[in-house]
Amino acid sequence: MEANRKAPLARYKGYGTFSSADVEFQDAFDIQIQANGEISGNLTSGNATVHLNSVFDHEWKINGEIEDGILVAEHASFTRFNRNGFSFILPSFTVRQSHSWPEGTYEYQLANCVFSIGSHVTTNSKGGAAWNAIEVEAYGCQFRIQKVTDYDAVIEDSRASESAAITATLQIKGAISVQEADQFASLMCALLAFSTKNSTKYISRRSADGGKLVTEYFRPLLYPSRTGWSLLSDFPRKGQVPLHEFLTGALQQIRELDEKLDFSTIVSWLIDAEFSASLQPKFLLMFAAIERLRSRMSKGQPTGHLIADNFIQAIDGSLGDDLMNRIMADFPDMSSENQSVLRKNLKTLDRPPIAASLDLLCQNFGVIASTKKMAHLRSRLMHAGTLGEFSFQPALSLYKELSHVLDVCLLKALGYSGSYTHWANEWEERPVTETLDLRQSE
Repeated sequence: MEANRKAPLARYKGYGTFSSADVEFQDAFDIQIQANGEISGNLTSGNATVHLNSVFDHEWKINGEIEDGILVAEHASFTRFNRNGFSFILPSFTVRQSHSWPEGTYEYQLANCVFSIGSHVTTNSKGGAAWNAIEVEAYGCQFRIQKVTDYDAVIEDSRASESAAITATLQIKGAISVQEADQFASLMCALLAFSTKNSTKYISRRSADGGKLVTEYFRPLLYPSRTGWSLLSDFPRKGQVPLHEFLTGALQQIRELDEKLDFSTIVSWLIDAEFSASLQPKFLLMFAAIERLRSRMSKGQPTGHLIADNFIQAIDGSLGDDLMNRIMADFPDMSSENQSVLRKNLKTLDRPPIAASLDLLCQNFGVIASTKKMAHLRSRLMHAGTLGEFSFQPALSLYKELSHVLDVCLLKALGYSGSYTHWANEWEERPVTETLDLRQSE
């Protein structure tokens, strides 16, 4: 098993041209892609040695020939030189091969896609059957998530090694462009990451160009795979599998909802918070996520005023002139630049406190939460960089509640009304109802 883990996911050997702005040379290369998305390579014939003084100062393009095709890459960076030769890293690269590949079919390798029971049965090479695939139709396309053949061993190994792993493939079939397929793949990864609390991303894509296979590899930021708590169960509950129900419903409108809510960005912050080692960055990431959701949900809607709904217009007019004249009478040496900043900031006097904004978000989603405590802690973190008077245990309890609130708001925004579990609720399964009291007990 250890040997399998260290074996590269893919490997390409060939000979090609390495070119920068002012240097060019040819050399043999050996490029490997690891299961955690890392892409690295070595030069194997030593031709670059004559460029030892300049090879580390440039980014390089690679145009090479491999056994059955060509390999193209940009932004290669050399990292070291030792007795084994030069080593370099790549953010991505493309391989074009002579193999045929059907047009309108896109296949992605997914890292850290974790689920137990699929929605469709598949048959393995030995004739055995297992629920190893999830299928959904949306936007005129067919989506199929398929576990890798040695899924259980891969999960076990990634858990033991605390590393990312390729656990599934995503196939998308439809009359769509590569760009649209990539968007759908990214959104599917965001839905999987959110629902399973994992760092789920794709590291490669297979597609067709003129009926021939084109494979592109990427190097995303990945956390170790984990099989801990999931927001949505993948086991049957009263005739429904929550994870399948969620993916089927959310995918029907995810492109529009992502544009409206910036769902992918919010999820990326949630996952960063999940994997953060200390409480303060967890809070800051959660607050950033909930503020993004609040601002997107309130776009075009009234958010309330402390003074009046025409206060900003008044500051732009005579009221602003009167206030600035009064201030300048006491502080005549203020620079014109600071005067401009001050006048602009006068408009914020009408802005409701953050607790009121959180209240409005919670009201929109039928959620009851400790918004005043959350707002107070946010203020302490933003302005003092500390938890203030909050000791660790109350702060942790409030973090659980904040996580719970954001997860439920997103579930509701995505139209989900099935059951879910959450660590703030001690893993007790509960339905997403019209109104939910998510306050943590003292």
